[in-house]
Amino acid sequence: MIRYYSTNRQAPEVTFQKALFQGLAPDGGLYFPTKFPTFSAVELAALHGVSLPEVGYRVLQKWFGEEIEAEPLRHIATAAQHFPIPLRQVGSYQILELFHGPTQAFKDVAAQNLSRLMSHFLQQQQQRVTLLVATSGDTGGAIAHGFSGIDNINVVILYPKGRVSQLQEEQLTRVADNVFPLEVDGVFDDCQAMVKQAFNDPDLAGLALTSANSISIGRLIPQIIYYAYAYACLGRDDIEFVVPSGNFGNLTGGLFARAMGFPFSQFIAACNRNDAAVRYAATGQYAPQPTVATLSN
Repeated sequence: MIRYYSTNRQAPEVTFQKALFQGLAPDGGLYFPTKFPTFSAVELAALHGVSLPEVGYRVLQKWFGEEIEAEPLRHIATAAQHFPIPLRQVGSYQILELFHGPTQAFKDVAAQNLSRLMSHFLQQQQQRVTLLVATSGDTGGAIAHGFSGIDNINVVILYPKGRVSQLQEEQLTRVADNVFPLEVDGVFDDCQAMVKQAFNDPDLAGLALTSANSISIGRLIPQIIYYAYAYACLGRDDIEFVVPSGNFGNLTGGLFARAMGFPFSQFIAACNRNDAAVRYAATGQYAPQPTVATLSN
């Protein structure tokens, strides 16, 4: 069974189920797998031409096959991968269309899988949790729709006032009775800081808080699926990905896929002026700056 450690190295290793619901580790670190399951060359070849739900199942089985039985895991994968992800050729490029989900955002993929994984474990334990999420737009709508109507999960979404589009605001405010959107007078970084503060507040420990932001390992792992599906469609060993990037959660899914054995040659991060992650990767110094409004955010 794959276990997960805290990036701060001051907390014990845990199972996926525990990492999923804790969000942040007790020492404030992020949970990261102690090892990556891998696809053999034979298993990779067997993916060629396979359907999206089947690719989803095979990826999830590698990670969670020892914690979730095959039948419910296949049901999760099939139910979550309920919309198409077409791969279209445009000139010499292949475009992986991740906007066919319920909120037309790539984050629908992770949200649809995450909600079903959480629901599976909660039904087994007959427990309830509160999902605490910060959003700059896309995440909130995807999470709101992914968790809409799930009886054992309440969703609290923090979003910055005047910093999301009208469509995005409607997507996260007009969903279901278990979704509670909160408008924050600030920017996305303020919302994210409030979420992290809540997780580290001992007075809130009894609320059973968990996360669906990119800090959640349960968000990152399902994002492997569409990279694996691109490989299944193309059947090539020299794929380069150009990934629209903000906090690099999307691109991290691709790096996870490569760590599992997918023969991807290169990742290019397409980033706007809010490039703290790019500068950190280049210099090793994390120096966030005030958020700048651009066409892409």
